Amino acid sequence: MWYKIAQQEQDISLQGSPSSLNDNTGFYADFSESQKLQNALKNNTFAEITSKSGKKLLGLHGNLNGEGEYCGLIAPNDWKCGEEFQQWLREKGFQNHQIITCKGGVLPNSLTNSKDPISVGLPQAPNPNDPNSPVFVSVQK
Repeated sequence: MWYKIAQQEQDISLQGSPSSLNDNTGFYADFSESQKLQNALKNNTFAEITSKSGKKLLGLHGNLNGEGEYCGLIAPNDWKCGEEFQQWLREKGFQNHQIITCKGGVLPNSLTNSKDPISVGLPQAPNPNDPNSPVFVSVQK
């Protein structure tokens, strides 16, 4: 029984606080939402996505600067750090979104408590039997 539970996919977008990451953590979203995230990460920008549970998520590249402040890459070669990043979140209306990003564990609204790089596994195609079914986007250390 414990093995079956351990192998189940854990939708971390349903949790109210930052989550630990393991092999089966991630979130469910429409395929088109997963593609928005994939394109943002590829193009060094950000994406606002909605999980299947209706939670608003913000996906972007991130890192820590020399002062230990979180810095988010909001456009190619445009990093916002510390209070400037928080101000950008407020201006865009993203302050209540959970954030999927590397080093996100220093942010109060991070989807994960990981202060390390994360890996996002994105599906390459929708379910051919049911294109409207949600896909699982994995988020791991």
